[in-house]
Amino acid sequence: MRFLVDGDLPRSTKILLQQYKHEAVDVRDINLRGAKDYQIASYARTNGLCILTGDFDFSDVRNYLPSQYAGLVVLKLPKNATASLIIKIGVNMKRVWRVIKIDLPDLKSKISRIWEDIS
Repeated sequence: MRFLVDGDLPRSTKILLQQYKHEAVDVRDINLRGAKDYQIASYARTNGLCILTGDFDFSDVRNYLPSQYAGLVVLKLPKNATASLIIKIGVNMKRVWRVIKIDLPDLKSKISRIWEDIS
């Protein structure tokens, strides 16, 4: 799977994805730090990348129609999210997707919203 990691997620997200054999590009590494959402979306669309973000604006299908993207994954993370929490969420996401019969390549044209209960 190929991901575009939004700037609101920890930098370690890219490294973790790569450790699990995914391609990952961080917006901060391609001069999109602080870019508008539509600029990030355009880059993802052009390059066939699934957007991985904590920005709930990307879950608004009126502005970001899922069929136009390789996938949109919106995570609700605490401000102090650690690499270990992101790994835990990733493991849980894989379990959920397996149960509902979604393989990572099948994220195309879908929005996944993931909420992590940290209480």
